[in-house]
Amino acid sequence: MKQSLQQAAHRFFVLGMVVKGIDGILELVGATVLFIASPENLTALAIFLTQHELSQDPSDLLANTILTITQDLTVSAKLFGAFYLLIHGCVKIFLVWNLLQERLWAFPVSLGILGLLTIFQLYRLNVHFSVGLGILTLIDLVVIGLIGMEWRFRARSGMTSA
Repeated sequence: MKQSLQQAAHRFFVLGMVVKGIDGILELVGATVLFIASPENLTALAIFLTQHELSQDPSDLLANTILTITQDLTVSAKLFGAFYLLIHGCVKIFLVWNLLQERLWAFPVSLGILGLLTIFQLYRLNVHFSVGLGILTLIDLVVIGLIGMEWRFRARSGMTSA
């Protein structure tokens, strides 16, 4: 029973790492878009992407949030977002790669870095609540738990990869 629990936890760990890796790649794409596009172009893109949903439901929370964010986007906020996504995406991809390569040093480093990023996200949520950031923060907390469990399993089993 304990072995099957560890196997299930390991599968969720690998799945979580794949999701985090994809998330990191999407953050790099988002950073690139923010660096390249003007605030006006981002607003036009948001209008294009949300117009169908808003025509069916003018009070749609997600569509209205996307429009509000892009319409209120300043150049400095755009640059902050681009740099944040760039750094966050690169760090995630680096950590995920090393965790999937089973490098033990990556477990505590990942927990520390993801913990600090999550604290920053919680601060940002406190200053300006965002449903999207709230969901990402919850996902990050689950991933932190999975990394911790995987690290504990590896430590108990005596696995000592470099």
